[in-house]
Amino acid sequence: MKQSLLAIASILILCFGRTNAQTNTNIQHTKNDAIYTKDLLKVGTMAPNFSLKTYDNRTIRLSDFRGRYLVIDFWASWCSDCRKDIPAIKELYNKYSTQGVDFLGISFDTDKEQWAKTYWNTYQMPWTQVSELKKWKKNTHIDKLYNVKWIPTMYLINPHGKIVFATTDINHLKEALESINPSKRLNTNTPKAQFKGGQKAFEDFIKKNLIGVHSNKNANVRADVVVQFTVMFDGQVIGAHVIEVNNIKANGPKYDKMSITKQQEFIQKKIAKYKAEAVRFMSTKSQLYINIEQKPLSQMPNWEPATIGGRPIQTSQTVTLSFGCI
Repeated sequence: MKQSLLAIASILILCFGRTNAQTNTNIQHTKNDAIYTKDLLKVGTMAPNFSLKTYDNRTIRLSDFRGRYLVIDFWASWCSDCRKDIPAIKELYNKYSTQGVDFLGISFDTDKEQWAKTYWNTYQMPWTQVSELKKWKKNTHIDKLYNVKWIPTMYLINPHGKIVFATTDINHLKEALESINPSKRLNTNTPKAQFKGGQKAFEDFIKKNLIGVHSNKNANVRADVVVQFTVMFDGQVIGAHVIEVNNIKANGPKYDKMSITKQQEFIQKKIAKYKAEAVRFMSTKSQLYINIEQKPLSQMPNWEPATIGGRPIQTSQTVTLSFGCI
């Protein structure tokens, strides 16, 4: 009995200890956020316009995002706190990019290739990335415009260009996005970009250029791969990434003769190839391909960007690509 009571007491101490540690960590984060955000631009002020370059030398302006919410994430590949937040930011992007929220990464890297390898190869951050590629606080200008003295720093800007939130804590950004519920504040009938020539032309392009669309009679895996991507103001398709795979079915005489383990391995390998091909396929020629194996065999042409009031806008969209189906 004594041993049981001691065991229970130990568990309770461990649980309460963890709870207290977590509470203390949250309190410390809140204190740090209050310190680091005190000099940031105030809520209600107009966000200063800027013009910055992407890796492939495209010009991105703040004014390009008018009409949608925008999260600006100031970061750098050499910043450990920034890298730690990337998975959480990706979760926010996957949830809110289809609800009228755009994301823009502004890096304080100076090494162009290291910057690109970090955001694309290592972490596959699908939102737009820009940088001055200059020494932070010494030669950069954007940090002075936004009073960025600590990274990561995140701003949330409303569709009218006003700052509605500023923080250095990714959890606080998450709470801010949840509180504004952007999908209800914006017109849900936001126009979408279109493949030039319409849906029929897109279907024909898929049949001609999507590797793996045809079935294999001996051992086939059919699957629907859902890809999320961004169509930029000039029609370029960037940031393609797989968000889910549905309707997986495998068959064929050769497949039927495999052991269950071999069948599972076969399906996994096919799905991995389909996902890589889906990303390759849904990217225009200007997309960043650092790994030569990712270089597209056929180029996705620019799309017709969506417009509001005659002005092109950036849109986040999804498409389902069916493999092993023809």
